[in-house]
Parts: sequence; C-alpha cells; structure tokens
Amino acid sequence: MFYSDLAEGKSIEKEVAGLFEKMGCTVEQSEGLFPDYDLKVIDVDDEMTVEVKYDKQAYKTGNTTVEVGKVINGIEEKSGLSTSKADVYVLHNLNIDGFYVISTNKLRRLIEKGAYKRMITGGDGNRSKLALFDLKTLLKECEEIN
Repeated sequence: MFYSDLAEGKSIEKEVAGLFEKMGCTVEQSEGLFPDYDLKVIDVDDEMTVEVKYDKQAYKTGNTTVEVGKVINGIEEKSGLSTSKADVYVLHNLNIDGFYVISTNKLRRLIEKGAYKRMITGGDGNRSKLALFDLKTLLKECEEIN
C-alpha cells in the first residue's frame, strides 16, 4: 500500500511541477522517501519549497486531513505540518478540479486557532495525529492554481 500511494503521490507532484513550469518557473523534485519538501520552485528572483498533499477520500467524506504528529511506541512526536520545511502546501483532492496553495505558516495558524473540526488518528498504522478539516472551509483559505 505504501509504495502504491507513494507512486500516486509522485504522479501528482509531477502534475504540480508542470503547473509551475507553465508559469515559467524551474522546478526541482526532491529525492528520497522522506524529504524536507517535495518540490523546489525557482522563479527569476525568488524560490519556494512545496509540500504536495493528495487526498483521495475527501470527495467521499467532504473532509480532508493535515498530519501534525505521530505516536511511536506510545510517545507523541511532531511530524507533518509541525516539522515541515516547505514554504507552501499544494492540496489536490480526487474529483475536485484544481490545485490549491496555502502557505505553511497560514495552515499552522489555522490549526493553532482550532479552525479544524477535531483531531483524529489515522494513516500509517493509525499512528498519525491528524487535524480534520471541512474540505470546502479549508479550500476557502487557499488560492487556486491551474
């Protein structure tokens, strides 16, 4: 399951890279299983790092999640958004047209303010701590890119 999800995620990353390339940017994909970010986007006078998140259940549930931690051997550790070195997150959801970008700092502020429905566990053997957002509410905080 992990490797099929990874391959699907890499395919979405390539789509996002293509969007930025159409805007005239140079895009570098990161290497390895757990890099600090997925893409580096380089423009004439600026660069940013991008974390790409793909949720294939959001269209069924109307919700999407953002990982903020993990529980490993009974100990909660920061992960996902809490440790991300990406400047922005790009969100894509199955059966919802478009890609949506939000700054990592804005996403962190939304979580700090409690703008999510609730914290849940899931993914990765049910060890991930996830902020559960109403999909439409979260997308209103984002900018659509195409």
